Amino acid sequence: MSKLLFKDFFEKWRTGTDFTDIALTRVSSDAQPDKALAFVFFGHVNLDFDGSPTAYGPLRLHPDDSLNNAGNPTQGWFGVASLPPTSPFVTSHLVEIDQTAPGLHPKGIKTLPVQFPVVQQAKFGDPKPGFFVSTTPRNQAALLGAVTAFRQNSFVDASKVAFGALDLFLQRDHGIQLGDFGLAVRHDQNRQSGFSFVDVGAFRHALGECSHRVGLDLGVRKLAPGRWDNNFPVSFILFPRTAISTAFGIVPSDKTIETNLKDVLKELARAENAHDLPLLMATNEKSPAGAAKGKKGLDAFRKAKGSHPGNVATINLGLATFGFMNPRARPLIL
Repeated sequence: MSKLLFKDFFEKWRTGTDFTDIALTRVSSDAQPDKALAFVFFGHVNLDFDGSPTAYGPLRLHPDDSLNNAGNPTQGWFGVASLPPTSPFVTSHLVEIDQTAPGLHPKGIKTLPVQFPVVQQAKFGDPKPGFFVSTTPRNQAALLGAVTAFRQNSFVDASKVAFGALDLFLQRDHGIQLGDFGLAVRHDQNRQSGFSFVDVGAFRHALGECSHRVGLDLGVRKLAPGRWDNNFPVSFILFPRTAISTAFGIVPSDKTIETNLKDVLKELARAENAHDLPLLMATNEKSPAGAAKGKKGLDAFRKAKGSHPGNVATINLGLATFGFMNPRARPLIL
């Protein structure tokens, strides 16, 4: 029977602004030590609202995210569809814009006309009239200059689709690609969410950015427009080479995500030391500063010979939901 091996990568990986130095731990088999079966890290789920019809809009509508996260004077608008008042789409009333919102120059280039957010309209079939059209990257209609690029239904809905945003360092250096699957497991409650990578971030060493749907599955709570409570511990497991399709816009169903995650997790559970995976996740749940993380944290726990770390039973239960049946799991006392 194979044995799981763990290797830490400390490259200033972070989840949001509160966990700024986390371990990305590679999981492999002693049969092929350098071939990653999975990557594990810890933090808070960071919400990506892009594509959700209620992501951005006037404050009176209580949008899910702050408009400051959809654009700025340096980059222009990047989270909402936008057009200048002189656009033929606007002058012909095929698209409506909100000129009471801030006007921004595309990419901050002052010689280009100021643009304003596009407003969803019932007459165009948009799902949430009055909110702004929230976008996701690489929309084919936008590349073609089609008017459908300014319709909300042209974009993946982050409130309904479980997806992750892929940091380009994770893609370049560790082989996680668009379409690969992942699982987020909450430590303190029996909540989990599978997802696939359908969005792309940047070279920022940023991990844990997932769609609004993933956050809802894990139990985030809205506090105010643009403010959410995500202050609970989460472990993420990413699985390279699991993509069914890397084509942008091909979004797997919830059932497809669940089936594929169960396949890979069942294989991991066959390892001789499969119980070390939930222990690794549980020992990661420490203060962001000064505490051992990743394999180092697991080794420190082993050396101390303490009792099972907190929340490991709940983690085992969450993993079991997706097929990881750990024969050495500590029973959960309800």
